[in-house]
Amino acid sequence: MEYKKYELLPYHLHVIHTEKFKTVTIKVCLKRPLVPEEITIRNLLGNVLLESTEKHPSRRYMGMMTENLYGFSCQMDTYRSGNYMMTTLSASFLDEKYTEPGMLKKSIQFLIEILSGPNVQKGAFDEHSFNICKEGLKAAIESYDENPARYAKRRLLQSMEENATYACMPCGTLEDLEKITPQSLYEYYESVMKSDLVDIFVCGNVNGEELKNMLLSEFHIKTIKKPGKSHMITHNKYRKRCKITKESRDITQSILMIGCKLDHPTEYERKYVMGLYNHLLGGSGDSRLYQTVREKHSLCYSIYSSASGVDNLLYIQAGIDKDRFKKTTELIRKEMKRIALGDIKEEEIEKYITMYLASCKEIEDSPNDLISLVMAQEYLHNDPLEVKEKEVLKLTKEMVVEFASKVRLDTIYLLEGEKSHEETTTQ
Repeated sequence: MEYKKYELLPYHLHVIHTEKFKTVTIKVCLKRPLVPEEITIRNLLGNVLLESTEKHPSRRYMGMMTENLYGFSCQMDTYRSGNYMMTTLSASFLDEKYTEPGMLKKSIQFLIEILSGPNVQKGAFDEHSFNICKEGLKAAIESYDENPARYAKRRLLQSMEENATYACMPCGTLEDLEKITPQSLYEYYESVMKSDLVDIFVCGNVNGEELKNMLLSEFHIKTIKKPGKSHMITHNKYRKRCKITKESRDITQSILMIGCKLDHPTEYERKYVMGLYNHLLGGSGDSRLYQTVREKHSLCYSIYSSASGVDNLLYIQAGIDKDRFKKTTELIRKEMKRIALGDIKEEEIEKYITMYLASCKEIEDSPNDLISLVMAQEYLHNDPLEVKEKEVLKLTKEMVVEFASKVRLDTIYLLEGEKSHEETTTQ
């Protein structure tokens, strides 16, 4: 595997050359600092661009084109990465040595067409495509909170800091959706194409120089690269006393969510120690929370922790009966304190390092994982694989203890279900 970055004026091109795969995978990333009022329109834009183009003005014609390109597949995703909103157009298609000469160029031309050749008439997106996508996004927004765990996570974040970047509704709001017209969406599209920061990531058996020249001749975008603020969200306010919020809902199982803020961890802690801490706490079947809260005391149906380095947040989620709230939270606090006091075995650290190194090897088996690796280097200043494999070996118990002192318990949220432990066990 060879990686090379081309710093072109309108965008940066990242080429991962490898002969390991039969496909070429491309991801075009457009990003700008997050503005809450733009979340809805940005989600809708991605859907509309993928629905049709000027040359292929319906789903049927789009489908015929993908078949002509030997099963060309693509998708558009809009999501938040720390302080930024990201829109990515991803495509995968067969290496032309398995199809016919010229297919690489044709596939790239179609990919670029989706972005820069929209189905527009008189300064407005095609109304039929617009209405289809608007109804689809409306359904997604309306159904978002139907998933109790997803709702609980959103309410936890709002309880932690209501107006924080990380507490925004990821797919937007119905109120903002109703304001969008085909004309206003096209105006926003023009703004994106002029001012968003753009990176193109390619993985496969491709020649970087040829690809660079091909893109420069085909992808005429006028946005200019300029320094942007960091993706990383940092916190400056921490609670002296943990906030507790409870809500009731017509569900059987209660959902416990705990949110912690990370108090200015170092780069090494974010990249390496955080993963080990999370693994020990609740990130695996061998973790403290799973073994103690679930297996030993049978207080929950499920329990795990997860961490977000870009948001500097750590979460704990458990499925419990509502009358076990107090016992469960007490045990969770106790297990967090055990780690903070250094109750950690060397073999636990060694086991994590072995697992981490194995996961590094697996990255090389997936083009999408390789692109994600390079994206993390570009946007989050993460390390390349060869550095990761060396740096993880430096982990010690003392590092975990130091990191644990920076995990600040912020909010405990309980979405109460109908049943108590007694009601559950008498069935």
